[in-house]
Amino acid sequence: MAKITPISGKSSRLEEGARPRPSADDRLLVMDEIAARTRLSHGSLRYRRWKRDATSPPLWRNGRGLVAWASERDEWLAAERARDEAHHNPPDPIPA
Repeated sequence: MAKITPISGKSSRLEEGARPRPSADDRLLVMDEIAARTRLSHGSLRYRRWKRDATSPPLWRNGRGLVAWASERDEWLAAERARDEAHHNPPDPIPA
């Protein structure tokens, strides 16, 4: 069987170590639910996903839409909060 490689040369999230469904009671969320919880527009979420950097939400394509597991969305929001707090609340300088 032939090996299928992405046209763009980028590996998929699954190849990058994304984990499958975390637990039996986790929910799969659609973009409207993700946008409502994060208070970001659909366009902002898609752009951040496209950038594929530290601020990228845990979204993937399912059919024609983007989805995410609720637990991964919550972990991502916690990481965003921690990143913001670290940026705006730097540690006190060491006294000389």
